Parts: sequence; C-alpha cells; structure tokens
Amino acid sequence: MSYENPRINLHDTIATAISKMSDGNPGALSVLAQLAHDGNRIDPDAVLGGGLSFILDLDSLDIYGSEIWVLYKDICGSNLAKLCAVLRGWQLGFIPESEVRTAVRVPLLGMTINIDEIVRRVRERLPNFLDPATLEGPPPEAGGDEEKLPCP
Repeated sequence: MSYENPRINLHDTIATAISKMSDGNPGALSVLAQLAHDGNRIDPDAVLGGGLSFILDLDSLDIYGSEIWVLYKDICGSNLAKLCAVLRGWQLGFIPESEVRTAVRVPLLGMTINIDEIVRRVRERLPNFLDPATLEGPPPEAGGDEEKLPCP
C-alpha cells in the first residue's frame, strides 16, 4: 500500500496529481481527468470531493498508469461510475484491496470483480451515489453552445 510511499502529496495541484498518477499513459490521463471533472456528480457525499477522493484512492491502492486504464476499460466496462463504485466499495470494506489489485494486475488469471454487487452495496449505503446506468458517455465538452470552427 502506498501510504508509506504515495505519489501524491500536499503540494500537488489536481493537474500535478493527474500527471503523477497517469505515468504518461493517455488512457489513464483521460480517466483521471474524467474523475476530476465528474467525481463530485457521481459521489456527492465524498468528503474531499469525489474527483480528488477517487484519485487518492487509486494512489492508496498503488494503481497507476496502464492499470488505471485496465480497471476502467476492462473491469468496469468503460463506465466511470462503476470505477468509482469499486473504489468506494474498497473504502467501505465491501471489496478487499488484494482483490482489486489482483484483478487489475493479473488479468490472465481471470479474476473478476462482481461489479453489480459492489454497485448495489455502495448505492444501498450511499443513496446519493449516481446509478451507473444513468451515466451516458464522456462529459460534454467545455465551451457550451459555441460554434465549432473547422481545423485548417
């Protein structure tokens, strides 16, 4: 556990924390940015704000770079709310740290996480937690209704 050697420290901004956690992996960078953007909407009860809380959870679990992408894409089916439910489930003691780490690090073992059960238990404990079935695609692009100009 990285409590003894975390990558994120008190001097980090959200941008530096994301950079440290992504290990330069573009998929991980995208997931971490989505967590920072949508974490509060997914879990409004998170003490530190959902986005930062989930990023700190990944650091505590020693899940970095491509492992973040594997957790999001392969284990959670590209559903950010399911990824957040797994992390919240770990926080709440519904899933052991070893189970999360093994599923991410040794996918060839075929160890899976019962995502639906974790989501059910998290939502039972935290009724404000977003139902993953209502999460549709990536967050809207910044800039609102401005007309997009074609690239030259």
